[in-house]
This record gives sequence, C-alpha cells and structure tokens, in this order.
Amino acid sequence: KKKKMRTRITKNLLKRTIRIPSSLKNGNINTIQQLQQRNIQRNYYKKMTTNRREIIKGAVGTPNGKKWIKINNTKNTIKNEMTIRKYVKTKQTTNNVLMIRPNNFTFNPQTAKDNEFQDEETYEKLGVDGVREGAKQHFDESVDILRKNGVNVLVLEGDVEKPFDSYSPDEIFPNNWISTHEDGTIVIYTMKSKMRAEEANRLPEVMQLFKQAELNIRNKIDLREKTDKILEGTGSYILDHESKTIYVALSQRSEPEAIWELIREHPLIDHAITFRSVSEHNQPFYHTNVMCSFGIDYSVICLDSIKDKDEKEAVIQALNKRNKGEHTLIDISFAQTEKGFCGNMLELKNGETGERLFVMSESSLGVNGFTDEQQAFFKKRGKILALPTSKIIEPIGGGSARCMIAEIFLDTEEQATKDWELSQ
Repeated sequence: KKKKMRTRITKNLLKRTIRIPSSLKNGNINTIQQLQQRNIQRNYYKKMTTNRREIIKGAVGTPNGKKWIKINNTKNTIKNEMTIRKYVKTKQTTNNVLMIRPNNFTFNPQTAKDNEFQDEETYEKLGVDGVREGAKQHFDESVDILRKNGVNVLVLEGDVEKPFDSYSPDEIFPNNWISTHEDGTIVIYTMKSKMRAEEANRLPEVMQLFKQAELNIRNKIDLREKTDKILEGTGSYILDHESKTIYVALSQRSEPEAIWELIREHPLIDHAITFRSVSEHNQPFYHTNVMCSFGIDYSVICLDSIKDKDEKEAVIQALNKRNKGEHTLIDISFAQTEKGFCGNMLELKNGETGERLFVMSESSLGVNGFTDEQQAFFKKRGKILALPTSKIIEPIGGGSARCMIAEIFLDTEEQATKDWELSQ
C-alpha cells in the first residue's frame, strides 16, 4: 500500500513538514496517514517535559519497562507515548455528560446558510418567546429522562440574555466546541459562525463544573490557537475510540487542515477517514453526526449520501473492522436521516446497572424513523431513550439529541488509579 500511495510535501504546518496523500490536491481524501512514530514520540516527549502533564496519581514502578518520573512523591508523568496508549483505557461510551440549558435559544441565520435542517417558518410561527420557553421545557425533560436512567448529567445554566448581536442562540449544542477524552485531554474547537464561536468563552465555567465533580484535566488542546481552519468538534467527526480513528464528512465546517492539526496534537487520535456526504438535495451535510453514529458494536450511517464509490467502499471496509470485526452496519435512508434524525443518536450507559442506553430523538421512532427491525436491534441490546427534540429544537436549531450532549470521558483520581491497577 505504501508503494502505491503517492505522497507529496505540503507546506510546513506549525513549523513541521508532514507527508500527506497527493489526493489532497483535489480535496478528495479517503484516509490521512498516521504520522511517523518518531515524530509523534518526539513531539509528545516535548509536550510532556514542558507541561509536566500528570497522568496518574500514586503510580510507581516501571510499567511495560518504561520509565516513570516521580513528582512531589505522589504525581507521576510518563515520557513515552506508546506507554500511555497501553495505559489509557479507551471506551466508546460513558455515563457522564455535559449539557447547557438554552436561555437564548432561537433561530441562527448564520448557521442556516449551510444547515438544511433549520426551518425559519416554524420559528416565525412560534415566535421568540414560544421558542425559548419550549426549548427550556424540552431540555429539562431530556435531562430528567437521562438522569432517571443512570446518566450523570452536569448542567451549566445558559448564558444570561444578551442583545441580538452578542447572544448565543445555539448554546444548547456544546459538543461542537468542546470534547473530553480518556487520557484527561480536553479539546476546544474552531467554529464557523461568529455567534457560535462566542460559546467557547464559557470554558472557565465548564472547567469549574468539572473541578466540582472532581474530574481530572491533564491536558488542553485549543485548536483556535493552532489554526484558523474550521473543525466543529464531535459534530464534525465521529470517533472510533478503539482504533483511534475519526470519520469526517468534509464540509465548510470540517476542513482538512484542522483535521490534521487535531491528529498532530491529540495523543489518542491517529487516523482520519474523510469523505463527501450530501443530502437528498445534493447539498453537503453540515455535520458528520447528522448522517452517522457509532456504538460499541454497530454503526448507523446513510450510505446513499456518499456518492463517490471509492469513498463509500473505503468507509464500509473500515466500519466492518470496528469492534474486532464483530460489527453491525445499520444503513439508513435519506428520509430517516433528514426527517427522522436517525443518524443523530448517541450510545450512553447506565452508571448504576451498566445497561446500554440508545439516546435518540422521538422523531427516530416515528414514521420516518428506524424500522421495526432496526428498533429491535437496539432493544435486544439495551434501552431506547427518546428525547423530546422534534417540535422546537430540531426545526429551529437544526440539531437533535446527540448535538445536545457532550460526552465526558474524564476520570476522577480514584477511578484513574483503579484502572491503572487493573491494567497491571
């Protein structure tokens, strides 16, 4: 494969030249090469020594034959990326999530330019007050449903009402500007809409919320400081945690340069599989997570939206390797994607019982939702949780159940120590 792949030298990205597929010339990329291990290790070593990043508390010895450095007799840091990858326990699902109550929810004309799911007519019928009050009610009902099923929901109150030119109409969708990861990393993303970019100003409040929950943050990657290209969090990409691979439908909100910057910076993301995905009206889907979703042993995806045969085949082959080959591919139609929001679902778990929870819109169980056979697949493995997002949140914001939820993969010190001990 290496012999067949022709590469070219691109401009120096962040003072370091990276070899990438020649297909970048046409913006048609099926895969992004894994960075050379020696460069990854060198870069990671530099970050570790300069930031003195804490990995685990109280760990001593030389696991896997690699050297640990003791800090203040209790805190330890590791110098080799390969060791941290063996240590970190990757997981596809979690029972901890972040949600933001929508005090300013309304129609955003900036995002409507490339978001076909937004409906201005519905907004005009309901009016500003009707939209805001309805969104708050449906948000509270959604939080209640999750909590009753063993999901730990950290809720940040929406921003106080502001003038039109400075408000945050889409604050209900935090997963686009922040993500958290198993190694203690948080990532802040670049946003296309200026209104949406303002949402990241609430980072200090989110950090305080994590601190109160005793969650460990060991590293922060702020893509706003690295690039001016756009990548809108787990809306732009779907992460397969086990293979450390992200799947990205290229669009105005998911640009290749930002994807590579994320791979270069993130210890737990090695590869990207990119493709072009369009709606039934032949318009690019604004986010990948409206047409694709991953669970532990399945993938939901609208294959009809990927027009290029080679790209489609590459995606199918990669998906079928997920979960060590024990994987089910659930193909959904345009109607299920655009009207039922079936691609915008998320698997969580009950923190008390371990039961698998399949969180989706109530639209996903309607006329244009999952078929009886597809619903039976989920019911056999766990419990379906349908959130009330169809009447206001979907037509006004253009996003559904998954967009409202930012997963939290951060661990407490106690859990991190327990996981490390089990790994030994």
